[in-house]
Amino acid sequence: MKQGEIAAQAAPEPRLTITRIWVKQLFGQYDYCLPSTTHILDTKIAILYGDNGAGKTTILSVAHHLISNAESRGHKTAVAQVPFEEFVVEFSSDVRLRASRPAPTDGDFELEVIRAGNTVESLYYRAEVDVDRGTLRVPKSTHIHSFSEEALNLIKIDSYMLGDDRTLNNDLTPTTSLRHTELGRVERYYREITGTDAGVRDNYLEFALERATAWVRRQALSGADVGSQNTHTIYGDVAQHLSAHVNVEDDIKEANELAATMVRELLEVSDRTNALSNFGLLSPLDISVLVAAIEAASGERRGLIVRLLRPYVDGIRARLDALNDLYELLREFTGRLNAFLRDKTITFNIRTGFVILTSKGVVLPPDKLSSGEKHLFTLMCNLVSARQRNSVFFVDEPELSLNVKWQRELIPALLACTKGSSVQVILATHSIELLSDHQASVAPLRPL
Repeated sequence: MKQGEIAAQAAPEPRLTITRIWVKQLFGQYDYCLPSTTHILDTKIAILYGDNGAGKTTILSVAHHLISNAESRGHKTAVAQVPFEEFVVEFSSDVRLRASRPAPTDGDFELEVIRAGNTVESLYYRAEVDVDRGTLRVPKSTHIHSFSEEALNLIKIDSYMLGDDRTLNNDLTPTTSLRHTELGRVERYYREITGTDAGVRDNYLEFALERATAWVRRQALSGADVGSQNTHTIYGDVAQHLSAHVNVEDDIKEANELAATMVRELLEVSDRTNALSNFGLLSPLDISVLVAAIEAASGERRGLIVRLLRPYVDGIRARLDALNDLYELLREFTGRLNAFLRDKTITFNIRTGFVILTSKGVVLPPDKLSSGEKHLFTLMCNLVSARQRNSVFFVDEPELSLNVKWQRELIPALLACTKGSSVQVILATHSIELLSDHQASVAPLRPL
């Protein structure tokens, strides 16, 4: 594997992003084309900006629930509760997801997957009143639950919605569905006994840290396998190197040059290995004995030692190259988060995962972070764990609980954490601080 292949393995599908959102008669009064008929949403980070009550949060929510396909998560019920006549999500693959009704009301709606202007498949969702709650819902018994595999493959993108209450809505993978169910129980419990979502947010933060740790470990395991060779292969390589140089009367000058090159390479791989060992990705490498042996050997023996070491050094470099993107991501991720923190730091080790330390080196539980810190950690950890798939993150009012300085630094941090991935972030905000340096990414809500 060559350098950069971790990112490629993490997102094997063609890049898929949301390019435009159309809304007709939202709340019976607003028509929007975001960003406009002549532009598309930024493929990395897009910002919806508009007045209070213009529908920013609702647009994020409806788009998220339309894209999400898991059953029994309330996605189609959430769409049924919003009054609109037509809601269209356009993708970069010339595919549209279109929800429509005959009139701008809430309730029943038709959902279509459209490719190149032709309807591939459509479903009709019938809503009814939930007597206990007095709200609309889409019961299982009234519709076919999901599109066919062919239609779903056209909109194969994971959607995340981080609301202004800082809880995360996402269709998690089967391996984490039980944990998600547990979070649902915790959510109901906290709301019943406290009337707040504080405990819910803490659990979603812990879950985000767990998912990010699990993702890093998977990538590290994949990268660590590269460059590993069995004994037979290693000795085969050594034999080939020796047989290629049957003349043992090597030129002393050439042998010295080869030795000097090998020493530089050993020092290089040692420095790189020790840097990765800070995150536990590899064990520290002490090459002092090898360097001493090369420097102490005579010219002929020096050349022989270099040839013996060549397969070893090449194997280490291959492993380093395979883990390099993961190392850079961890360095960027922890560095960006630590730039926000005061009197505390976040560290990562492959064995212990993400750990938060006070300035005195005491481990700090995640629930002891401030509300702004919890928000940042939840968002950025989920961005990391979503890197392996086409994903879109809808974030409502990310400026909440963040001071002015943090608001200015937020988007650069998000861009750094999504670099090299297939993640798109779509924000809804009132913050001028978020907009000021990113005007090209802004999609203003201006009624048509």
